[in-house]
Amino acid sequence: MDSRIRNIRNHLPFDIHFVSCNIDDPSCIDLTKSTGVLNIPFLAVYVHGQQRRGIMGLHEPDALVSELNDRINFLKLSDDGGDFGIAPIT
Repeated sequence: MDSRIRNIRNHLPFDIHFVSCNIDDPSCIDLTKSTGVLNIPFLAVYVHGQQRRGIMGLHEPDALVSELNDRINFLKLSDDGGDFGIAPIT
């Protein structure tokens, strides 16, 4: 998923931060558990430090942009603004 995220980064109309980790790495076990990763690839979504509904599965770049836009635009309506963070777990 990392390569797809690199390809869509410039197509998103908001500030976003991507971070990835290897779920097989023992140092990532706590993160994996806390985000509720059941299958990979998985994109955990955080807004203002609060975890929101993630995106599971490999998506085509256009579909991923659309899903992220839908989630962030919905979240912008329900939150008071600020930085958005999205963390891919691969």
